[in-house]
Amino acid sequence: MDKSRALALVLRLTAVAFIVVFTLLFLASVTRTDTPEFLYRLFAWGDIGDAEEQMLAAVYIVWGVCLWIAARAPLQHRLFIDFTITANLAHAAVMAVQSFTYQGEHAHLWGDVVILFAAIGVLAALWLPVRNNRPNRPHMPRSARACRCPGVLVSMTVKPKDRAVAAARCLA
Repeated sequence: MDKSRALALVLRLTAVAFIVVFTLLFLASVTRTDTPEFLYRLFAWGDIGDAEEQMLAAVYIVWGVCLWIAARAPLQHRLFIDFTITANLAHAAVMAVQSFTYQGEHAHLWGDVVILFAAIGVLAALWLPVRNNRPNRPHMPRSARACRCPGVLVSMTVKPKDRAVAAARCLA
């Protein structure tokens, strides 16, 4: 399997994980369903049913849907994938610090913190080589404006009369 197919697969697996896990978390939080103690200690922060827990779950569900869409054409969604990796690394780092500093939250080091670091680490390991080996686009000077026609470039330094002719060719 080549790197781009592996990347698309990992993006989709991450998307499914976000959607499934956070939908279940959201439903458990809204209905205040009791979860087994060991799962609660590994994955839940604070009291079940916290508003923050529900809001974060909603964001991650939408994030999962967007990741699924980005998996179709990862290079067209570079900024979103970069954001996904960076934001989740920051999130995992904050959770790691909090698991040390919040009393009774040490179990998170072996639960959601490790899982998030591992999942995002795999995604980053597949994404960065693909991202860095993307084909270079031709440089377009700031003083140039591209026409909607392929291969036609109308420069702002061209005389207005010639610019109008080039634009007319573009529209024809």
